[in-house]
Amino acid sequence: TQKGLVDALKSDYPGRFHHYSFECGLSHKRGTEETQRTRAFLFNSIAFTLAYRLSQKEFFAYENGITSLNLIRRQDLISARASRTTHPKTHALMSSFLSEVAGDKIKVANPFWQLTKADVFKSIDSVGGGNLIGSAVSCSKTFQRLDTGTHCGGCFQCIDRRLAGYASGVQDFDNVGIYSKDIFIDPIESPETRTTALDYIRQATQFARITDDQFYLDHLAELSDIVDHIDADGEEEAIEKLWKLC
Repeated sequence: TQKGLVDALKSDYPGRFHHYSFECGLSHKRGTEETQRTRAFLFNSIAFTLAYRLSQKEFFAYENGITSLNLIRRQDLISARASRTTHPKTHALMSSFLSEVAGDKIKVANPFWQLTKADVFKSIDSVGGGNLIGSAVSCSKTFQRLDTGTHCGGCFQCIDRRLAGYASGVQDFDNVGIYSKDIFIDPIESPETRTTALDYIRQATQFARITDDQFYLDHLAELSDIVDHIDADGEEEAIEKLWKLC
């Protein structure tokens, strides 16, 4: 999948695109820790190594803001069960750590933190990249693929992607054929998929109905880990930006 996207990007942007790939994994044994919570550290370390060799003091880790913030959708999705891969505090801590390693100021940045997934789709489409959307893989449970689909269709990432595709008008690019399960027309038999879909809609509905003050009160603990690590002039402006995003 990556190679196909790389070839397309090289064709569209000749001389501007360079791909560095690495193989990393255990040999002849199965890992005892399978949450993949350390992916962010691995990816940032590789990016830092390349950036350092190329004399760059900043590199990007792209993710839409809603996914990066990952505000609690239900009470059991906390601690290690809630991903913080591109969370603003994660990037701040990684920046601090890598600066110590380099002996110079290093910054890990996410240019998309104020965008939703629908916003990102619109941005890709606006520069003529819509035809590449169907080739990118978002699914977190690709081991559940059926038939010729590249996506399970029922995990949070798939549901988020399907709704964002329609919200941004790129549903024709985000071909329904890549999904093993079509949540819009197929019966949702999996309890986990039903819960995931309900969590998504419930949170979106809550964001749409509550006031900015209620948003602040509902997410006070989570926001305290965010406001100091985003580009804003003080806490009040930071909260306003986060509320606008949600």
